[in-house]
Amino acid sequence: MNRFVMRTLIEYQSQGGRASIAWTTDPPGKPATMDHEVLDQLDQIIERIERDSTLRSVVMLSESEKYFVVGANINVLATLDERTIGPWVEKGHAVLNRLEALPVPVIAAVNGYCLGGGLELAMACDIIVATRTARFGSPEARLGLVPGWGGSYRLPRRVGLAQAQLLMFTARTIEAQEAYRIGLADLLVDDAEAMDAAIAQLAEEIAACSRTSLSCIKAMTRHEVSLSTAAQSEVAASQQCMRDHDTQQRVAQFLASKAGLRRS
Repeated sequence: MNRFVMRTLIEYQSQGGRASIAWTTDPPGKPATMDHEVLDQLDQIIERIERDSTLRSVVMLSESEKYFVVGANINVLATLDERTIGPWVEKGHAVLNRLEALPVPVIAAVNGYCLGGGLELAMACDIIVATRTARFGSPEARLGLVPGWGGSYRLPRRVGLAQAQLLMFTARTIEAQEAYRIGLADLLVDDAEAMDAAIAQLAEEIAACSRTSLSCIKAMTRHEVSLSTAAQSEVAASQQCMRDHDTQQRVAQFLASKAGLRRS
């Protein structure tokens, strides 16, 4: 007898300069997980976003009220050993690093459990918005594993070394209020309705900005660098912005508005 296997699906939509990457499961209501096929799906979606010059923002979300994404699929875990775990970790890194490098801001809308690889997915986004029912955790050590998709790098950058180690050493799951307090979540909202409103406002504010500026800011702030290196990056990015026709129009409009105020 064939037993039905739960599948994780990723649905992509784009309209009006805003894209969404929605995680869902078949059957619905189960926790979204990751395997090789899911990572391939996500990688293909990221490639579509890279090619779409009309986009200003991307939202990463789950169709489930109880789960965001909870990490690796149990079937993948069953195949991992000393030989196979290296390629699995490298593949996850490649996809999440590509997500982080997208030229537009990516917002993670977290409602429910966000654990392990799911937390690493959210941290590869630029902004994490959480409802009060969200739960965050890095439980790898409980299985005798370690964060494998950039969690050991991104979590300390978000919350500081001591808080990151506390979460990883204990494998504990924390509530949304605590995640917001320590800086793991950037915005805290009451419920799904408030989440929709907050993300709509963020997307509207982002859309009013220059895409070239957004891309340059992301590139400059992705990694920790020295002040002298940051200065060099800012010079190059400033030159890139000033070559952009959109920037030239924005500056001209600003100067014209100020000239009009001085004359009045």
